Amino acid sequence: FVTRTFSSCYAPGIKLTVTLKATPASTTGTYAIEETPPAGWTVSNISDGTLDSGKIKFGPFFGNTSQTLTYDVTPPATATGDNTFAGTASQDGVSTAVAGQTVISACPLYHPADTNKDFRISMDELTAYGAAWKKGTAWSIAPAVIPLDYVIRAATLWKKGEKYKIDFTAGTYPLCWVSVSKRSAFREGESSAVRNLPDAYKAGEAFTVSVAVTPNSDVTAYGIEEQIPLGWTASEMNEGGSFDAAAFKVKFGPFISNQAKTLTYQVTPLADAKGAYTFDGTASFDGNSPKITGDTAVKDIMPGDLNGDFKTNLTDAIIALQIVVAAQPPPTAVLVADVNKDGKIGTQEAVFALEKAAEPSE
Repeated sequence: FVTRTFSSCYAPGIKLTVTLKATPASTTGTYAIEETPPAGWTVSNISDGTLDSGKIKFGPFFGNTSQTLTYDVTPPATATGDNTFAGTASQDGVSTAVAGQTVISACPLYHPADTNKDFRISMDELTAYGAAWKKGTAWSIAPAVIPLDYVIRAATLWKKGEKYKIDFTAGTYPLCWVSVSKRSAFREGESSAVRNLPDAYKAGEAFTVSVAVTPNSDVTAYGIEEQIPLGWTASEMNEGGSFDAAAFKVKFGPFISNQAKTLTYQVTPLADAKGAYTFDGTASFDGNSPKITGDTAVKDIMPGDLNGDFKTNLTDAIIALQIVVAAQPPPTAVLVADVNKDGKIGTQEAVFALEKAAEPSE
């Protein structure tokens, strides 16, 4: 009835929090918990409990109220390998082992691009890692699917002198890998990436997507990943972009620069695409990875649907006649509803809409 959780790995000398969630049975009158952390680890900040001869004791708790209990442990500077937590929970005189995570492994010290593990990102290591990321090739060192922020962090370390160290006070992976020559001073909120999509698409016809990327002045390296709708294809990437067809991702970078760029690509919907589709994406600036903002969805428009409400009816006929009478070009979005594909909205579109409006409802 008690479950333990903690972080995925530990770093020597760095404090981490262990959480125990107790959910006793409804008939429970009294319960208590004992925890034994790895030998030699320092215990602190115990919530609702005490430390007694190497054991952390919680309770007794009278009643069946659920509890979330925590304590901190700090591995010694000499800690290595796997370390084990053990615990027992007792309710009304019956003991069971604490469930959940029991073994914690040491966090990796080396960036995955650093294949010879010398705390240095060489040019060859960077370009091999970057090529694998762009192609979607599995990497031999975890994580096998290379994250965007990992490859950008590798580029940052290479640019700033190649040598690096691990420093968990700088953040979690990959920000904990910091240059020994100069620490990155990322200013949150100043770098941005904004996507622009057309108002509508036609099934099977390519259209252009653009992402305006503006790094702040302190950025050393950056890149972006765009997740396009499943089954769609991408092409005509500028700035050396590539399409990972297996993952349906468009990838740009790494750019070893802080110069703003407008990145573009062509995307082609499926021939039978209908309705609205969503785009998602992430930018990475020196390993900090905000979401791409701006337009996120694009929808189709039916022939003759001049107001984009996914219907062709009398309202659309009136809009077409108004455009004809005014002798003015229609808005760009309306042209998607062009029936005879002459690039204009006129009497034929009005007639088409009237005919559709006269059809009996299904």
